[in-house]
Amino acid sequence: MCVALYLLGRALDPLLASLLHRPTWFPEAAWAEVGWFEWKLLGRPWAWGALPLAEHPGLALFVHVVVWAAVWALVRLLLDWIWAAGLRWSEPTRGLPGYFAWVGSSTTRRADKRFRRWLGPIVTLLVPIHVLAGMRLAENPGSLPAPGAWVTAGLLLWTTAFHLLVTGRPPSAETAEDEPDAPEDDEQQDWRLAPLARLREAVEQLRPGVQLEALEHRGAAQGRRADFPAAIAPLVREIFEDLTGEQRPWTHQAELLEHLGELWRMEAGGERGEVPTLQEERGGSIVSQAQGSTPHALVLAPEGSGRTTLTLLAALHVFFDRGATSLIVVRDRGDATRWAKTLERALVGSSARWNVLVSVAGEDLTSALVADRTPAIVVADLEACESEVLCDTRTDNFLARLGLIVADDVDGFTGVAEMHLQLCIRRLWALLDRLHEAPYPAALLATAGAGASGMDAWAKHVLAVPMRLFGDDGSPSRERVLLRRRDLVDGVGGDIPLAVLAAACDLAELPWHLRLAGDGKRTVRRAAFDLGDLRRHHRDDPRAAAIVIVEGTYPDVRREADRLAHAGVDLDPEAFPERSPVVLVLAPPGDEEMVLHEEAEDAVHRELVASLPRAVALTEPRVVRQRHFDRAIGREQDMRALRERFGGRFVDETVAQLGPSLRLREVLHIDPLTDGILPQTLVCAVKEGALGQPIDAACVSDSSSRAEIVDAGTSEVLLTIDAAVARAVYPPGRIFIHPRGRFMVLDAHESAAPDERLDTRVEIRAEQIGGRERTTSDRTLAIELGDATLHWNDRQLGGRRLPVALIQGRVIERIHGVRRFAPGPTMVDQRIYERPLELRYGTDACLIDTALAAAAPERPSEDALIPLAAALRMVLPGYLRAATELVDVDLVDVDGRRALCVFDQTPGGSGFARHVCERGLRELLELARMVLERCVGAEFVRLRHIHDRAPDSDPARWRVGEALAWLDGILDAPPPPPAADDDEPPDLAGPRIEFTPGEGAGDLGRLWISRTGRTDDLVWTRHSWWSPAAIGGHPRGKVFFDVAVERPAIAAARRRAMSLAGQLVLRSERLDLDSSETHEHILAADRSALEPIRARLAQLCGDALIESILALVAAIPISPRPMTVADRGPLVVLARRRADLDAKLLLACALLPVEAHASVVTGPDEQGWLRVDHGHSEGEAGSVRTWALDGPRPVLVDNEPAQRATMVLDLGAE
Repeated sequence: MCVALYLLGRALDPLLASLLHRPTWFPEAAWAEVGWFEWKLLGRPWAWGALPLAEHPGLALFVHVVVWAAVWALVRLLLDWIWAAGLRWSEPTRGLPGYFAWVGSSTTRRADKRFRRWLGPIVTLLVPIHVLAGMRLAENPGSLPAPGAWVTAGLLLWTTAFHLLVTGRPPSAETAEDEPDAPEDDEQQDWRLAPLARLREAVEQLRPGVQLEALEHRGAAQGRRADFPAAIAPLVREIFEDLTGEQRPWTHQAELLEHLGELWRMEAGGERGEVPTLQEERGGSIVSQAQGSTPHALVLAPEGSGRTTLTLLAALHVFFDRGATSLIVVRDRGDATRWAKTLERALVGSSARWNVLVSVAGEDLTSALVADRTPAIVVADLEACESEVLCDTRTDNFLARLGLIVADDVDGFTGVAEMHLQLCIRRLWALLDRLHEAPYPAALLATAGAGASGMDAWAKHVLAVPMRLFGDDGSPSRERVLLRRRDLVDGVGGDIPLAVLAAACDLAELPWHLRLAGDGKRTVRRAAFDLGDLRRHHRDDPRAAAIVIVEGTYPDVRREADRLAHAGVDLDPEAFPERSPVVLVLAPPGDEEMVLHEEAEDAVHRELVASLPRAVALTEPRVVRQRHFDRAIGREQDMRALRERFGGRFVDETVAQLGPSLRLREVLHIDPLTDGILPQTLVCAVKEGALGQPIDAACVSDSSSRAEIVDAGTSEVLLTIDAAVARAVYPPGRIFIHPRGRFMVLDAHESAAPDERLDTRVEIRAEQIGGRERTTSDRTLAIELGDATLHWNDRQLGGRRLPVALIQGRVIERIHGVRRFAPGPTMVDQRIYERPLELRYGTDACLIDTALAAAAPERPSEDALIPLAAALRMVLPGYLRAATELVDVDLVDVDGRRALCVFDQTPGGSGFARHVCERGLRELLELARMVLERCVGAEFVRLRHIHDRAPDSDPARWRVGEALAWLDGILDAPPPPPAADDDEPPDLAGPRIEFTPGEGAGDLGRLWISRTGRTDDLVWTRHSWWSPAAIGGHPRGKVFFDVAVERPAIAAARRRAMSLAGQLVLRSERLDLDSSETHEHILAADRSALEPIRARLAQLCGDALIESILALVAAIPISPRPMTVADRGPLVVLARRRADLDAKLLLACALLPVEAHASVVTGPDEQGWLRVDHGHSEGEAGSVRTWALDGPRPVLVDNEPAQRATMVLDLGAE
């Protein structure tokens, strides 16, 4: 900058000098030599003798040194203030100001090696030349160079030398002892800067009375780094530093790189004698491979953990280490382009950019192959990988040197794309069996997130190889708090929509992120079209967001919260201190959360719900396998490899059918392991080209049997789908969400008859709309078996036998109309077609006969089967991963039987129906029973509006109890002989308390309590115990009772207990005389809230009330860790079933009637017991007994130690 300013000044000086006027006191002879700048600096009467400076070289050098030193300092200050103020020691290259690249620096620490390599010798040569020029200037005034040129050149030369020689040092880490204690003001400031506090204040301005309570916290994790493995090339380490600004990778990255480095290594060969033997000549191999471990790896890690960086380093390592090529397979073309650009950006500052040729299939791969160049790394989406890598014979050299296959974000392949990926990978392995000639193995690296249970087994099936799992995560994460959107209510109990939440983030200037959860929907950014006017602070990357809102099914949302473990790690630490947690707002549908959320730690279905969704490996239909086989034989293939990858029977049948279209030849090759000569059969199409059309990642069929969903406004193709199911999935009037926006399908219009010689692809037009409406179609289903034989198999799921059949049939869907709903849901329109749309396609179906065994009662009525089918349809998307539009359920008539039909909505089948039939039937029915049992109030209305597809269905006629009785008969053991029926319990009036009698054996019923009238906030808890007496019409034995209370009521009870606990709030104090007063206040505060439960138990248990309550409390498991006083509130313990002995004693006192005079006593050995008066009604003298409630059943204490017990809490004195 100083040199540029000097040159500019020299150019302008003659022009500016003409504007000067000579004063009378200055000699006229010397005026012509005076410049404008030196006159402005020294043009004073007392200093005119120094002018012109050309005649005084010593003074000129002094003046230029002073002036240019000041200019240099000023320029440096301005650059640091404008561009370099916030630079960190480890700032990535992309974050550096542009002028860093002018001096060959891609970090804040030093000049790059390549820059020092060529500039160092030049600077070394120029330094003595500059010194000699200065000496000549001092001895010969007026000679070249000019003093200013010599000074600025020296400034440039010496600062460049300093830049080349000196390396920056990292900032010294301050020890904890050196740091002063943080004052309370700083903590208060951190609290005010916390996103949750700022969000609460902003929402309060929009909706007064809001309460934001973080009911679940997840702690922060410190990042763990490790040194690069010794096998990793230094050039890879340099590229890593340029890309990330760090010198060491995370521990999970180093672990995988070490695995790849150990797969293959070269060793020096043994010495040979003067006359080498055969063993010395051929036996010793300089290449060694790892033994006993698979070379293939699967990385399961959250977003933001460095998975993309890891795949980049792996691909570069195999190239620098062994000259191997790499194939990167991604989901779509946009992902391929982004991956390639990231790699190119990483190579910009490295000399390897001239050696590593990166090609993107579908863009520049063909040009590289035509030029006879073998790319080092090929990045391909699924369709381009099949057409340009697997089908092009010009990739033989690339595949012969293939060392690494990367399936990046393999969990993004869902539905039909997953089928195509599986067959493409199988074709690739078959090709490598014939083409791979390198001594190193071809390893596969797959990256994914844990979006479902069983992802490791699913990945092994899809990628067709055994894989080593890498599930550790060493990257750092911030503290997070989890909120439910249903917890966001205003002062009058109204829901706060997401639009208000986004507006609050905008008002508080909080960076926020919104996404749909689930592997099949993660690319949809609803904020772009539903909340477009509030995108000022929206961030596409959750790592840069302080508020993260996640929508989707309940299981997907919970999994997505784990996937977003690194949310907020890129936030500005000054605006958002590390101690301020990131807020995750989980927004699943209210009915799903009410049904599936389990608060109790020992809930019966807790493990089942936690395992959702399930990752199911799809089975491709025969037509897909046939299409890939036809494409594969376009280049010569090994018959043995094809039989291994496609199945021996399928290959033999297909080869026999194609017959003359194939050319087979026998070749001999030497087995490298046994040195034996083995025959090899090679097969190829006669025309030496792929048969059939290229695949479409979203379709099973070829182009003539596909349908396109086209934007009516822009004529852009939104998506493709198989024409056989197009109108069933996208009927006229349906509203669907696409990454481009929200669209409504338009009516089909008649057009001219198409030319048979042209493509007859079906086109469905849709227009983009606003609003947040959704639709549900009315449909009936039928199934044709054709020549197939229906074989019913009886399944025993715990109760009566259930006839089930898995068939391959022709499904007939008839779409009768579409219902459109506004948020709520509120119906705004119902459209009934003049003629139903009828579609027929072959697929797999699981049939469930609704009639039980021959000895069972009569078949359930239609009004009982309709809600059962709706309940199954509600839980299917949450039970199966990415199955929203790939599997459905309905009622069909088959051979005179009314059956439930779970069928694949993919022509030819996809494997979901088979999985339900073979492994998931019981779990699916359990979830459906939970839906019918727990959906109450307004959430039950959603079951009809959203999930019921039966035309003209009337929810008022639904017989849910009959459907539950049918499910109980299948899932539960047969009840004992019926006893005499008890009197019907009185109906509780009012909207906040409802009781439903139980249906199965031991089921006492279900009681829910709502103080606000809302039902989507209910938390269900099942209490199971062994009853010593017959109660509720059930004999003595195992019984259970379901209770639901509002989540805000639980939170309020805990706050109440914390306020009453005072100084004991965080202490685990035993219930003794010192703390008895505090425990008594906590007990009194919750007694009224438990009154409805006590009254219902009194009606159910009658005279056995005391014994039943003691058994119920004793069955609650005891926590291994002592609980704080604030956590012992009876209502919280009852809802969460998490207690210590003192908490159980308090709960028993709260549930027992006042007449029992319950009191807590302490035994001789400090045991906690409960003293109860059992004979208060008769006034018996010996009716007072002492019980131990340690569990799992109450134990009567002997009389002698009971008499020596000390009273701790006496409630009978009230």
